[in-house]
Amino acid sequence: MVLIILLLLFHTDMVLIILLLLFHTGHGVDYPTTTVPILVMVLIILLLFHLVCVDYLLLLFHNWTWC
Repeated sequence: MVLIILLLLFHTDMVLIILLLLFHTGHGVDYPTTTVPILVMVLIILLLFHLVCVDYLLLLFHNWTWC
């Protein structure tokens, strides 16, 4: 949870870290993603993508657009 707050504050390497959190097994982390409901995780990711101005709809086609 602290990591998510830091990401909101600093916006650094956000996409990579969120992807790592999504696919992490939970070993060696303080707050395993397995305890977070999937809907909450999706909402957090959409919020973070919105904050860094990434068009997340185009991510389905692997096209990144930064503002």
